[in-house]
Amino acid sequence: GELILFADDTTLVSKGSSLKNVQENHGEMTVQVSEWFAANRLDVNASKTKSLVCSLRDFPQLDLLSPSRLSIKFLGLHIDTKSNWIQHCSELTKRCNSILFLLRMLKQKLSIQGLRQAYFCCFHSIINYGIICWGHAPSSARIFASQRKAVRILADLRYKDDCSREFKNLNILTLPSMYILESVCYVKKHLKEYKSRSDVHDYNTRGSNLLALKRNRIKVRENATNYWGIKLFNCLPPAVIELEYKQFRAKIKTFLCQQAFYNIYDFIRYF
Repeated sequence: GELILFADDTTLVSKGSSLKNVQENHGEMTVQVSEWFAANRLDVNASKTKSLVCSLRDFPQLDLLSPSRLSIKFLGLHIDTKSNWIQHCSELTKRCNSILFLLRMLKQKLSIQGLRQAYFCCFHSIINYGIICWGHAPSSARIFASQRKAVRILADLRYKDDCSREFKNLNILTLPSMYILESVCYVKKHLKEYKSRSDVHDYNTRGSNLLALKRNRIKVRENATNYWGIKLFNCLPPAVIELEYKQFRAKIKTFLCQQAFYNIYDFIRYF
């Protein structure tokens, strides 16, 4: 097993080839950690202690659990057994809808500049949180739909009016562009941790300087942050990649604001 500490949260990770094996390992680790806490005069908050089984397999035992046991809220993100982010996007959509109501009310009192500031404070901040984890998920389309509604409110458009131009006019990143920005910036920050294609093989090919993508045995692994981060980063021109981080981020953000991409594939096709 593995023990992960982040701020005041302690996470136990147990891995195994079967559910029984994982449960046994998890039980042993829980006992050991509880004993350590007791020896150091610390208490485990049982009401805030959650467990979650993550697997691509379908276990009949899990089907009998209540929906609340099939996902947990961890550091502000709703994580489910399949890591498909459906629950997280569902909860986030509810919050977005509440903020849409607030923006409609504020529109009667504020100027467009004030309303735009309210958008960034209330709406942008919550959809940008953790987007690098869930921004690629199909369920994120619901969040993007809510974001377009918010932009229509700011731009005083009707319900079904196209708002792609207004994203550019208001200098607001679309949700896919927000995901692209955070993904490529993550790779840029941790560039030394990645291998180039020339490190993997000795062939002198045109793309030898590009970052190497690991081969995935199963399709679902292509949903990982590292997969899309590398794929999107490899699209960037060498002159942009070589910039210092602050300049790099500013350059990418300006470009994304100008383009207002509606999906990540439009970004890939652009280059």
